[in-house]
Formats: sequence, C-alpha cells, structure tokens
Amino acid sequence: MTETGTSTTTPDPSAWYVGGDVGGTFTDLIAWRDGHTPRIVKVPTTPDNQARALTSGVTTAVPEDGWHHITEVVHGTTVATNAILERKGSRTAVITNKGFRDVLQLGRRTRPNVYGLRGHFQPHVPRWWRYEIDGRLDRHGTEIEPIDPDQVRRIAARIRAEDIDAIAVVLLHSYANRDHEDQVVRILSQELPRTTICASADILPESGEFERTVATVLNAYVDPLLNRYLDELVRSLEPIAPHARVRVMQGNGGTIPVGGDAGFPIRSVISGPAAGMTGARRVLRELNASDAITCDMGGTSFDVGIIEGGQPVVTNELDLEYNVPIKIPTLDIRTIGAGGGSIAYLDEGGMLRVGPASAGAVPGPIWYGRGGTHLTVTDANVLAGRLKALSLGTGMRPALTPDEIWDVVRTHQPGLVAAFPTPDALADAVIRVVVAQMAACVRDLTVRRGRDPKDYALVAYGGAGALHAAEIAQELGIRRVVVPAFPGLLCAYGALVADYALDAIVSVRTSLDGFDADTVAAALTPKAAQLSTELSGFEGMEVELQALYECQFERQTHTLHVQAPIGVTAHDLRTAFLNEYRLHFGGLIPDAPITLRSVRLQARCKRRGAEGWTLRDAAPPTDLRPPPDAKYWRPALAEGDTIVGPASISAVDASITVPSGTRAQVVEAGHIIIEVNS
Repeated sequence: MTETGTSTTTPDPSAWYVGGDVGGTFTDLIAWRDGHTPRIVKVPTTPDNQARALTSGVTTAVPEDGWHHITEVVHGTTVATNAILERKGSRTAVITNKGFRDVLQLGRRTRPNVYGLRGHFQPHVPRWWRYEIDGRLDRHGTEIEPIDPDQVRRIAARIRAEDIDAIAVVLLHSYANRDHEDQVVRILSQELPRTTICASADILPESGEFERTVATVLNAYVDPLLNRYLDELVRSLEPIAPHARVRVMQGNGGTIPVGGDAGFPIRSVISGPAAGMTGARRVLRELNASDAITCDMGGTSFDVGIIEGGQPVVTNELDLEYNVPIKIPTLDIRTIGAGGGSIAYLDEGGMLRVGPASAGAVPGPIWYGRGGTHLTVTDANVLAGRLKALSLGTGMRPALTPDEIWDVVRTHQPGLVAAFPTPDALADAVIRVVVAQMAACVRDLTVRRGRDPKDYALVAYGGAGALHAAEIAQELGIRRVVVPAFPGLLCAYGALVADYALDAIVSVRTSLDGFDADTVAAALTPKAAQLSTELSGFEGMEVELQALYECQFERQTHTLHVQAPIGVTAHDLRTAFLNEYRLHFGGLIPDAPITLRSVRLQARCKRRGAEGWTLRDAAPPTDLRPPPDAKYWRPALAEGDTIVGPASISAVDASITVPSGTRAQVVEAGHIIIEVNS
C-alpha cells in the first residue's frame, strides 16, 4: 500500500541540515547545505547533559551567519539505552492484576549462565513499587471482574507519597480489550496530573505478559529522562536555530520528530547504532555491494549488525541484556562493552580483561590528558604506534606522549606492568584480547545464526572501528573490509540521510481457518491511514507502507513475521508463513493450525534531497595537518592509491590499521577497501 502526499514547500537553498551522533566519548556532527562542502566536527560528549555537546557541535559545524538557516537537527542518542543498562532511569511504579506483581523477575524459563543456580538480574522497578489491583478480563477481552475505582485511588495516594515519576499500567489481555487499562489511566491522570503514565495497550498491544510488561515498564522508566533531555536540547538550540526541526533517530533505522517520540521513547533505544547501519547501507550501495557485516567501534561499545540484499536485518525482539527483551521492531544489532575507552585490567585470577567499564568522555583515555589513570584500548593503540597525535578534529589536542602514558600506567596499574613489562607487550596483549572479544560478538550474530562470515564484507566505522577491523576479518576468515570515507562520522551521516519512519501494532488474533480478509483489512486500514497522514505531513513526500503479519503454529511460543499486503487472503498468508517457517526451521508441523496474533504496520517516507548526499563531498577542516611521524595521511591519498601492510593510516576522524597480510586501496567516493589474505 502506498499513499502519496503533495509537496507544499520548495527547498530553501540557504537551508542547513545537521546530523549528529552522541557517543560515549565524542559527539560527531555533519552539517550539510546544498552547493556547499559539508562541514564535519567532533566535540567531547558531556555526560552530565548530552544537549550541551550537541549544541556546541552545531554552533561549531555551522557558520554563524547560517545559524538562523538551520532547518533540521537529527541525531542518535544514548540517553534511553544508558539509563536502562545502568539502571539510572526515573522512579517508576507498576500497576498490574492481582497475582502478576512478579512478572518482571520471573521472566521466561532462561538463565544468564548455563551452569549455576544464581542469576544477576536487577529489575528496573523494585517490588515495593509494583502494585496489584482487582479486576480481570479473560483472553477474549470479556470482563470477569470489574475495576474498583476506589482501590486505584488508594494506590495513587501511595504512589504520590513515594514521589514516583512514571507509572506503567499493565493489565491482563488489554490487547483484546483496553477498557480496564483506560479506566485506570483515567483515574491516575486525575489523581496524579504531573506523573507520566504509560499503558501497555499503547506500547505493545499483543499477548505475552512478560514482554508486554517489560516494554511498558521501560517506556515509562526512560520517558521523563528522555523528555527532559529533548526539552533541554530544544531550549538550547532555540536562540541559535529558532526555525530548526529537531528529530531523533529510532532503533528501526528511521527518524521521528521530538514531539512524536515523546509518546514512545523506547523507540530511541540503539538509535546511534541504527544510524550507523543506515549510513553503511548507503556506502554499500555506492560500491554496488549488498551483503555485509557492520562493525561500529566507538568510545564505549562495539556494535554489530547484518545487511543482506542491501537491507539491514530487522528483529522484532531486541535482547538488550538478560531478561530485558524489547519487543519492538528494531535493526538486529548486538552490542558489547568494547570501545576505545574500554579499560584494561587484571581480574582476580590474574587474567587480562578489557571492558566493559569505560573511561568515557570524562576523564577519557590517558592519552587525552584529561585525568585518565587507567589504560584503555585507545592508549594501547598509541603505545603500539597505530595512533598519532593530532587534534582529532575536536580542538582537543592529546597532551601525553607514549612515554608519559607508560609512566601513568606504572603508577596506577602496577599489576599490569608486572604482567607485561614493556609498552609493546602490554599494547599487543590488550589489542589481541579486545579483537578476540569483538570477533566473538560477530560470530554470535553470524555463525550462531547459520551465516558464514566469509560470505560477507565487513564495514568498519566509528572512531576506533578501522583500527581493528582487518584483524577481526583475519580472525574470522573475512576477505574484504570496507572503510567508508570519514568512518568516524558515519553514524552522524546515517542520521542525516535516514528516512522518516513510524510503526504501529494492531492486535488481530484469529485462526487462519477462520480468517476473514475483509475484517482484518478493516482493522488495519484506519491505523494505516493515520500513519500515512502523519508521515506525509512531515515533508509532503510519498509514503511507503508495509504490513508484517505475526503468525505461529498453534500452541507454539515463538512467532514469525510474514510480509504481505493489507487485504491478503487466508490462502496467501498460509503459504507465505509455511515458506518462512520452512526457511527458518527446515521443516513443518503437519496439519497444525496456524494462528495470526498481530500485525505490525511500518510506514516510511524518504528525506527530501538526501539521495544526493554522499560522504565523498565532505572535507576535513583546512587547519588540520598530519602528525609529524605519520607515513600515510588519509586526506592526501587519491583514488587508486595502494598501501601494503603492515601500515597505519592517520586520519582526521578515525585512523586505519593495515596489518601484515593485507592490502588497502582507495576506491571511488573516497572509501578504502582492505583485501585480507586467508
């Protein structure tokens, strides 16, 4: 189904568009204006208030006479993801049915470790802030016991006394009938008008009490925090960019206006890595390639994704960590704590470990001279001679030499020095450990899913990705590594060129034996029209709409999503599901009934003018010069230049390691291809 909007505006040739990515160490930005060279900048992230770094980057990237012509600022943010992982979200309460208070902790029949009886899961809402109420619906949505309004009011009084910021309302079978949740939300809104309230019927209207509870709780948990950040960002941009539309990258690879994201902030989880995959997809298209493993190594994390047939692989349940499944459509990305700022240390058994703890932006690696006292992956690369001193495009010039880094390590981590008595030995050990960790993460998303890494290219980006990509490829037998032009800015570029996107879930539970195409289409059409209207209003561009039907064999717990048009017949949906099931599991369950559980609607709208934006047009700041001891300086390389390893290529945003047994060549659009021998 395709809806077409009518353009009502003419692009302003003086308009500036800014894409940004807020990382754990640096905030990267690209500022674009038609007919002008794109401006790039990196500024240190401000962990206490990410809006400050982003605003500072905007004013640096766009010349002052262009501030009032800034039309759009779109960015990926780690606010929601970090709050969830670090348990630093808002004070949240849960209201659920009697007997379901402990759903968050009970979870599914899984354990974080195969052996042992203990888990380590810490629920995001403590038990004393989970409240039970009377009232019950059956699985068809028929009322068995009514809600008691006075009971809800008494709970509201207790929540008020606890100074709670947000409430998640998760009642049984609200996907079939939302009346009970609506009653509770209405009473809570009257009693607690300044408290954020999220209903599961809005967040995830489908069966599966645990997954629905997790999604709703996490949405409430990050909602006040994310909205405070976005409000602060809008306020800080107002004096310099009063006409700018502020957008947020989503985990599904699209962007959404700040106001639209407020109702569903959980969508911003993994927005930064999703932006990187969007940028990587554009790079592959320029190189006429379609299948790749994407590897984004920044300051705090290493993110891996898959692109097949030119499209990022999507999952409908992202496992952010043990017992934290987020059942919303996102790009299928795996993340581990392995970045340039990851700290090296010896564990209790004397084994060398790297990460997941990170030096972050403050104090950062020792090399930055901002007070860091623990050796990081970045410092190891400096000791190994793979990183040279330059301004990093940030105005922040590393203050310490390799000898000074070694002195700091000897003072603060004598155990490391005792185990690895020379800088070369320590650097080599740290690099080998972190490469092994990253290669294992790639295997998790490829080999364990039936994919052979050798069948894919590896696209390396992020500030530290190109430093280690060829070694990861050697470990996995991958033959080709793609290093995009300005790999350190690829996530910002991806945010800038990403499509507008909206998703919605419509609960439609029926057996395919009793499937009525007209009835199902009637349930989907109003929501499809709403999504199309909202998206076409953004830019007046054509809206593409897809429907994914969530089906399963009856009595199975796992489901598969089948793409089919609105109005699909029972026969066509059955055939599509059986084909998908056979592809995934190699066989079928004879004569088993098939159930449709829900339908996910995905609306996409292309960005105006973004098709012509490529990284080849960007240029480094003119005041940057190569480090004095750098043999290869990337801005000086031309198409066709070849470098045989071992070598190190210094660059503005992300330096590149070309190890022994590999050869790097500059190709069209400024990208570099590293050929890896088996």
